[in-house]
Amino acid sequence: MTYAVVPHNPLWKQAFGVEAAALQAALGVNAAKLHHIGSTAIPNILAKPIIDILIEVSLLQQVDARA
Repeated sequence: MTYAVVPHNPLWKQAFGVEAAALQAALGVNAAKLHHIGSTAIPNILAKPIIDILIEVSLLQQVDARA
C-alpha cells in the first residue's frame, strides 16, 4: 500500500488521541507513556497520513506474554 504526501491535517492530533486511548486500554497500567511521533505529529509540514505511535511500557515481558 502506498500513501501520498499531503498537507498537515489538524485532525491527526485527535486521531492519535483515539488510538492512544485504545492502546492504553488494551495494555493497561503497563503502558507507561504513549507518544505521537513522525511527520503527522509536526504541524505545518507535508506528511504521509499515517499516525505513528511510540509506546513506553513498564515490563516488556508483559507485552511478549500477550502476543
